[in-house]
Amino acid sequence: MRLVAGSIVPLTVLLMVVVLSSFGGQLAAENEDINVREACSVTRFQDICVRSLSSFSHFAGRNPVRWARAGLSVALREAKGVAVYLQEVKRGGQIHGRRQRIALLDCTECLQDTVDNLHRCLRILRVLTREGQSGSEVDDLITWMSTALTDEDTCLDGFEGEKAKQVGHIRQRVLNVTYLTSNALALSNKLATTTIPK
Repeated sequence: MRLVAGSIVPLTVLLMVVVLSSFGGQLAAENEDINVREACSVTRFQDICVRSLSSFSHFAGRNPVRWARAGLSVALREAKGVAVYLQEVKRGGQIHGRRQRIALLDCTECLQDTVDNLHRCLRILRVLTREGQSGSEVDDLITWMSTALTDEDTCLDGFEGEKAKQVGHIRQRVLNVTYLTSNALALSNKLATTTIPK
């Protein structure tokens, strides 16, 4: 097949568009990866942070309030799931022994408190997003998030020394919530030293 000189120019332009758009997409993905890694650099569980928040990179960009909201949303979603799971375990009678049943009741209550406290935090972050930074609101946010983390630790303490398989599942699920809440707390702590864009 013979190419006519006039058809080479459109073909060259098309090839350049394809290469440039591919390169542009790669740059955007790299920027998003940089954004989530930078945001998660302040957290204790960085790998978990990057995995759980990478889908928020495009939305959050470099905005610390959006990263705090993303971290909080992920922690809240997981806490709700574990609270439901604990109710199912309680209803199913899967925990045996008086000490384990008491620990389950306490843990269920602690996780519900965690959910309530994380909801409070989300409301505060919504205000911060709309109205900008206020020292007392950031302090309230940190207090409620710390309280949620304490509730999760209290839940885990109740199962200390227990070896049953079901208890192991509960502990692992609650531990995962503590990792996510800890990361959300670190992202929220960053707000205390950052000027919040409106």
